[in-house]
Formats: sequence, C-alpha cells, structure tokens
Amino acid sequence: MRYIGQGLPSLEMFCSLMCLPNPVCQKAYDQINAKIADVSEALANAPMKKAAAEEKNYSCPKLIESGINVTKIAAFIAACEYNDGSKNRIDLMCALNLKINKTNNLNCVNIDKVRKSTAKRQVSETFLEARKAKNLKILKEPEECKLAESNIYAAGAF
Repeated sequence: MRYIGQGLPSLEMFCSLMCLPNPVCQKAYDQINAKIADVSEALANAPMKKAAAEEKNYSCPKLIESGINVTKIAAFIAACEYNDGSKNRIDLMCALNLKINKTNNLNCVNIDKVRKSTAKRQVSETFLEARKAKNLKILKEPEECKLAESNIYAAGAF
C-alpha cells in the first residue's frame, strides 16, 4: 500500500488493481479517519491521565499544601528523573540559568553511570537465568520421553 500512496486515492487504486468494488467516497473516508483519530486520542489520553495521577500521588508532598503549579512541576521533574536520570537536574539548572559547580555535575554523571550499569547487570542476569531454565527444560524433555516410552513398551504391559 505504501508504494501507491496514502489516503483515499491510494485505496481506490488498490481496489481497482485487486478487482475489488470501489471504497467509500471522500466525505465518508474523512469521517472515518476523524472518528478513528478521536477514538485513538481518547484511548491514549486515558492511561496518560491515570499515570499522571499516580505519579502525582507518589511524588508530590503529602503534608505541605501546594498549588497546582507546584504539583505539576513536581510531577514533571519526577517523570524526567525517572526517564533521564540525574542528568535531568543539570539540564533543569541550565534552563534556569543557575550556576553549576563541577562536583555536582560529576556527581550526577557518576550516579547515572551506576544506575545504567545496575540496570544492564539486572537485565543480563535475568536473561541468563531464563536461558539456563530453557536449556534445562530442553534437556529434561528427552529423558521424560524415554521414561514414558519404557513404561509403554515394557514387557508384559499389554
């Protein structure tokens, strides 16, 4: 489909090449696309709103009364910290034109290196365990088949 284009004209060309009846008219095609866009946006927004509410409940101060702007800022910083690590603090300070000392910058870089190496180690250990379990399962299957065959074909079994 990508070779013949996008939209209704490409759909019409595809139907004519495949000897299919003509698809809907342009107006109906636009209505269908608009409906799909609305539904997909609604489906995408619902989980995002839920995730934002969960993050707000998790990261916002519980005892201090704060305005909605402070709450939004806390949620944005927490999300960036989770996704980008400690480097996000340096980026935030640069955006606010704050002076950053070298120690703070190096500390954030070291924290991120440790975080990344820990994540890689956990992933590799997990995959290693999964591979070992799979290999053990493969090795056990022939033994189980041999035991089953010896039971079935044992002398005097029938």
